[in-house]
Amino acid sequence: MPSHYFKIVAPEALRQFIYRNDPDFNSIWDMLVTPEGQVFVAICAELSVSRSAKFCEFLPTTGEFVERFDVGQVTMAFPRSMPQSKIHTSMSVMSDGRIIMSTHTTAASQGHPSWLVDAYYNHAWEGYQGSHILIYDPRTHEVENLGIPVPRDTIYGGAYDAIRQRFYFTTLMRGMVYVLDLQTREVTELGQATEFGTFRILRAGDGHFYLGSRSGRLTRINLDRVCLEDTGVDLPYDSDDRYERTQRVITYGATGPDGALYFTACYLKNLFRYDPRTGTLTTIGEFTPPSLGRWDYPRIVQGMAFDEQGTLWYTVTTSAQSDHLGTHLVSWNLAQPAPVNHGLLGTSDRVAIFMSEMHLHREMLYLADTNHGNDGPAMVTVDLARLRGALVEASPENRDPKIYIRFDDYKERFPDPAFLDRARQYETAVRQYMDSVEIVSRNPFDVRAKIYRTIYLWRQLPMEESQVRLLWWSDAETLCGVSGDRQLWHWTVRRGEWQGAVPFTGALAEFTARYQHGALRERRVQGAPFHCGRQYLSRITAAAPWTGDSYLVGTEDSMVGRVDGATGRCYSLGGLDTHGPVRGIVTDRARALAYGISGDPMDVGRLFAYHDTWGLRTIGRFFHFAYDENGDGFAASNRLSALALSPDDRTLAVGSEDRLACVYLLEDVETFQFQSHLGPI
Repeated sequence: MPSHYFKIVAPEALRQFIYRNDPDFNSIWDMLVTPEGQVFVAICAELSVSRSAKFCEFLPTTGEFVERFDVGQVTMAFPRSMPQSKIHTSMSVMSDGRIIMSTHTTAASQGHPSWLVDAYYNHAWEGYQGSHILIYDPRTHEVENLGIPVPRDTIYGGAYDAIRQRFYFTTLMRGMVYVLDLQTREVTELGQATEFGTFRILRAGDGHFYLGSRSGRLTRINLDRVCLEDTGVDLPYDSDDRYERTQRVITYGATGPDGALYFTACYLKNLFRYDPRTGTLTTIGEFTPPSLGRWDYPRIVQGMAFDEQGTLWYTVTTSAQSDHLGTHLVSWNLAQPAPVNHGLLGTSDRVAIFMSEMHLHREMLYLADTNHGNDGPAMVTVDLARLRGALVEASPENRDPKIYIRFDDYKERFPDPAFLDRARQYETAVRQYMDSVEIVSRNPFDVRAKIYRTIYLWRQLPMEESQVRLLWWSDAETLCGVSGDRQLWHWTVRRGEWQGAVPFTGALAEFTARYQHGALRERRVQGAPFHCGRQYLSRITAAAPWTGDSYLVGTEDSMVGRVDGATGRCYSLGGLDTHGPVRGIVTDRARALAYGISGDPMDVGRLFAYHDTWGLRTIGRFFHFAYDENGDGFAASNRLSALALSPDDRTLAVGSEDRLACVYLLEDVETFQFQSHLGPI
């Protein structure tokens, strides 16, 4: 590394204030500076720490963190449920001076080994009840809880439209965008904008909001029409790096003096400029200053703001899983060819590992220093007037063990016992984090298969007309489908490759009856399974032939049964862990193995399987990093709508009716997921 890599920002320009009020809290995941200069932060807990967030006012003159309210008390968090552990990327000043925000969770329920939101989100007692929208008045310190706008999902980011009095927000698990009308309190779903959580909503010079998907697609939230609009813009990547392909989500940005939107995306190396007037995307160049050198670890920009001279300020951190090498403060006069490094953000004893937010107010940068191991978070201020002209080479070198433990020789370089003791604490924190990752990985929630291909219908068809209505195989290598709403499309995929689409001219009802066993669904069934008290939901919604003259059925309430074809009597096979209907069932040629899909339109749909030997089992949701198959990134679906098994039983096709509709082609599906306490089944 360059010799000055570990130099800190000029000490005369920087002040650091560490939160030490409560050792359970290690992070700040939202921060706001009001037009009057008041600073508010969300002090948060994470992973195995089951605590709700604290909303604090930070006083820059004294360095105090004054608690204004406890999120757990305001939301009356149920003790066994996942706590409201964060306020996340949503604080906005309203037109009347109050502050609107939304809660979020990344912390475990009491007694859970880690944050297991996928596995527990719909658990009545130990799951996540949903995020709350809160409004705080800085003048009176009163806080109003507007309630939970969307149950059983967690809000990841939000933005306020002052002209129309609306609050837009995104959800983590399902990647949806919603809008809350603050005058009528009506919540409207706008659709899926990302495969999985996107937290940053940016306002461009045209007055509209913009956000990005995990796969790098830029979406406009039209504030006049209150709808999502596909810009058709994909963020480019230029390497085979898995992070670049799967995690191209917009992270930070700012509107420039020219009205264009300047932003970066997770793990991409370039700064981008989007002009909303022309709809064009331009790559400005690499955001890492040349003086910091080059190496293989992905780098991420955190925070972004233009000063009065039109210079762009931001931070750059280097992260490879749990290894962090510190965060540098950077500026870029875009009239110049390259950005400038101003040093590591922090003091000689502690530098920032991760910056969650940055705001510029009257020549003062306010930065939220978060996740420095298990230490408390910190606020950092940088006086730009004092920083300008300072030479980073003249600054002291950092001695924070947190960023040196990545290097094999740190013990020889820093033999001081006090340094080594602190280093061991950070190594323990890394192991704790990796243990949490291991718990999640050993309790998978997603569908696994030996071969797993994704067809991105939303890229091949008009996005709003890509939803899958029906799937069938014309032969063992050719999958056919119908997609759309007002306009129906008939498309084909052969040997996993897209072949094209033409307008569908057939009768959809006839095709559906033929390929989804409509005649079986209409048969009279005696004793269809039900949940007690919900017998009225035992209506058959899916069916497929089984052994002999028997057949399998699914109900409107996620129950599955086997029906004797001669008598019509149903043997209950049990219930699934989804809510809503069974949406489809298919069986193999031997009538020995069945697959099905289920889920409420607002749920995370699941694939399930049945075999007479091992019974009924949930396989999981579709949440897939597809970089190793077709290089097109990330795919995840919520509303599973159709499935079909190839005539040779080799390939299972499953389609979705989300806004980002996909078809998944699976071979050798893993019907037995391993568990942490049993090992392989």
